[in-house]
Amino acid sequence: MRYKPTQLLALLALTAGAGAFLARSAAPANPQGFLKAKEFLNLGGTSVADLTGSAKFPNQPDVVAYPTYFEWPQADPPDINVPPPGDVKSNYGVQLVGYFYPPTTGEYVFYISADDNAQLWLSTDDSPANKKLIAIEPE
Repeated sequence: MRYKPTQLLALLALTAGAGAFLARSAAPANPQGFLKAKEFLNLGGTSVADLTGSAKFPNQPDVVAYPTYFEWPQADPPDINVPPPGDVKSNYGVQLVGYFYPPTTGEYVFYISADDNAQLWLSTDDSPANKKLIAIEPE
């Protein structure tokens, strides 16, 4: 999906069965160089609702990490020429939250990929009320 940002964009990526939730916090004045990843283990099913309906979501993740690029789990070091490994994990969900600071005004293309359900939400500012679903991986 093409999106034309003109200001700071709050970026929310929900992968591997993650849900449509964005916690309210002030946007940092400058790029931080990382996202916040919250991983929830031992969930049943593969749908976004399986994560968002969990008693653990959103405040009791099993793992909290700060990845430096938009992928979970992360390869170290990142290598776009090497495909990710097969069936890394099962029965889990991840919520990635961060901010995208476009270097220039223009069109940007966002993608999402997951082995099960996933959603990508984007807001035109740091307000969750302005988020829109811009990409979905239905299965």
